[in-house]
Amino acid sequence: MFRVLRRALAALGITVAALAAGQGAHAADQPVYAPQPAWVKALPVPKPSTAPESGPVKTLLYAEQTRMTPEVDEYFYDFASQILSPQGLAALGNLQITWDPATETLVIHRLHILRGDQIIDLLSGGRKFAVIQRETNLDQAMLDGRLTATFQPEGLQVGDVVDLAYTLEQRDPALKGYSTHFAGLGHAGVASRVYFRTIWPSALPIQWKEAQGLRPPVTNISGGMTEVVVDELDIETPKPPVSAPARFGDLGNIVFSQYRDWAELSGLFAPLYDKTAVIKPGSPLKAEAARIAAANRDPRARALAALRLVEDQVRYVYLGMNDGGLTPADAEVTWSRRFGDCKGKTVLLVALLRELGIEAEPALVNSSGGDGLDARLPMVGWFDHAIVRARIAGKTYWFDGTRSGDRNLDSLVVPAWGWALPLAAGGVPLEKLVPQPLTEPTSDESTTIDASGGITAPAKTRITWLYRSELAVAVRATLASTPRADYERALREAMGKRSSWFKVDAIDIREETSADAVRITFDGTAKLDWTHFSDGDVYRVPGTNFGGQVASRQPGFNADAPYLVPYPAYNHVSWRIVLPFGPRYSLIGQDIDRTVAGLALKRTERIDAGVLTVDITLRALAPEYPASEADDAAQTWRDLSRRDVAVVLPPATTAPALVTSIPTVTAKPLTGRPAPALNIAPAPPARTSSPAPASAANSPSAVTAYAETALGLVSDKAGAAKGDAAAQYRLSQRLAHGDGIEKDPAQAMSWLQKAAAAGNPDAEVALAEAYASGRGVPADTGKALALVRSAADHGAAAGQRRLGEAYLRGEGLRMDLAMAVSWLQKAADQGDVEARRELEQIAPSGSASTTAAKQQP
Repeated sequence: MFRVLRRALAALGITVAALAAGQGAHAADQPVYAPQPAWVKALPVPKPSTAPESGPVKTLLYAEQTRMTPEVDEYFYDFASQILSPQGLAALGNLQITWDPATETLVIHRLHILRGDQIIDLLSGGRKFAVIQRETNLDQAMLDGRLTATFQPEGLQVGDVVDLAYTLEQRDPALKGYSTHFAGLGHAGVASRVYFRTIWPSALPIQWKEAQGLRPPVTNISGGMTEVVVDELDIETPKPPVSAPARFGDLGNIVFSQYRDWAELSGLFAPLYDKTAVIKPGSPLKAEAARIAAANRDPRARALAALRLVEDQVRYVYLGMNDGGLTPADAEVTWSRRFGDCKGKTVLLVALLRELGIEAEPALVNSSGGDGLDARLPMVGWFDHAIVRARIAGKTYWFDGTRSGDRNLDSLVVPAWGWALPLAAGGVPLEKLVPQPLTEPTSDESTTIDASGGITAPAKTRITWLYRSELAVAVRATLASTPRADYERALREAMGKRSSWFKVDAIDIREETSADAVRITFDGTAKLDWTHFSDGDVYRVPGTNFGGQVASRQPGFNADAPYLVPYPAYNHVSWRIVLPFGPRYSLIGQDIDRTVAGLALKRTERIDAGVLTVDITLRALAPEYPASEADDAAQTWRDLSRRDVAVVLPPATTAPALVTSIPTVTAKPLTGRPAPALNIAPAPPARTSSPAPASAANSPSAVTAYAETALGLVSDKAGAAKGDAAAQYRLSQRLAHGDGIEKDPAQAMSWLQKAAAAGNPDAEVALAEAYASGRGVPADTGKALALVRSAADHGAAAGQRRLGEAYLRGEGLRMDLAMAVSWLQKAADQGDVEARRELEQIAPSGSASTTAAKQQP
């Protein structure tokens, strides 16, 4: 892939690093030391606040000033950060600036420590930055040739302000002098001042566009120059909504572009690729193309052979030293080297396809955030990857030469990268990449268990994982790079963690070429986890519920954005269990046919002649779903997460000698949770999950109580073990209150802490109360307050109320009535009764906050 040209500096004050990339011939492998340029407007460093601040570092000044001209683009940076804690000393103790010596010149203007009224010049006496070359991504086969200027300030103290100013000069021969610029917020906490200033000759056709999160820029045209300024005080980096498509995270930036449109950018890039996608007469590459043509008459077969040649015989190595990483290597060179980056492999594949008479063009994509690209101004820096668009018999295919393991063109899916920019002479616009919903499962898991030998007898078991399409490609790639013994060992470990009830004896891995699939088969024995009651035995089939959750969003930009769906996805799971003691069984469970959160969920279960079969599918229908459906989706997930499939063996059928090792459960009533729908009835000949007669439904039994408690408990345990924060919180409450399980305060606290660490707002509030009272943990007001603040930020009404009360009473915070009212109002708006009462006591009758609170239903 080639480097992203964004100039957003992430986590300012933690590591100062220039991510800007550029292209040019005038460059230097050592920094130049010079005064600040005359075209730059001098800005004072804001005075540090005397109020207490949190965090290791406080950003006082975050300034980018840019001058774009046809000859050179200059990017001036001035960052001033105050050290607030010992952790801040470490954060600012190693300053780094990276640049490309082939295309950029680094000019350092100053490095000062501001200590009260004292200015300490760290570059006085001829001291300089040390320059090192280190390839930071060698483990990913990436070489970019960038240099790093590094400086470790001596004598830093807590309270010091570090002020660093430098310029990157960039030239652009590869793109004929076209200028672009991205300036965006990237600092932690609240910055005292953020200043973006961009100037250029008014004759240049520069357009600009600011995203949400910045105030409208001020424009000035004078002396033949255009100036655009964004000046913000006390500003935070806007946070994108969680679980939203990438386009809704485009916040807090301003973009400048000289390109008229995307087609102009396409037309400028096309010659860079066309001139390198050439096969010379008599060359080895020409011979390879002839070999493919002779062996395959069908264009599709030829295309697949060319794709496999590039994937399998040319390894991936990123080369970013050629015109700033923008110009691909010649196809002949890449073939002779037998390695290349995405650009080189794309050019090689394009050259082969064209030689074989197949229409093909290179295309640029953003493999991590292409959604919303059509709404942005044209910029090279939006792209990080190159692929091939090919047309065969009227159908468009997208080939990625950096992959491995493709075996069938029909299995290729359109990549979910939003948009692609094909590179064609004269230029073409962006092309939308629209994957279609999958028509066949890419993950197909089947489990067959022969438990006819009895409840406690080891049951012969076979579990099969069948992977198709993209998943098959991923498995092939792993198999190709991993010794078989190591891979099988990893599979055994994964199966042991996932299905502890199953002992693996043998593993078979094979490719099914005709189906373009990889099949992994586990053979072994299983011990079914039956639970014994006075009125029967119950076996819960693992993993037969649907687990999902909807991330909670806090108020902010684009809070009403759609939610992402894992698209495209299509999974199938099936169970076939031969049960012991013949056909006299009942089922706990219901067929499911629901659409929730953009996913089609289906489950059927039945018992025929003593054989239980369960069939489950999950299929993504669209890449996102509206936020208006989120609350209903969350409730549906909670409901479905408790709908397990379980088998009930009546006591008359149970052989006493075979159930002595089955644990007996004393079921407890479930509190605070609606019971799942139950179907418990004697089995008819063909199916046993029909509704129970009224007498059975009205006669509570140990099995019914178990269905209401133990099944939910098992689901919570499984979810907690998998890292589901909501399940971890529910399990902590069960353990704390003895809900279907013996009380265990220590385990309850352990799971509560895990859930809070994962960001579950209910857990954060509960753990905060524990720290505040010293119940189960040592009392710690600071930790309690931090958890309350986090819960409030996550939108929990109880957390918002507690934070408002802390501001109101000065509990660990300075008393602040305005902040108290603000947080209490947020809680009241969610229906928190205690918050309403607090507001009524704070505000005089008839005030805005009191009135708002009283109007809540």
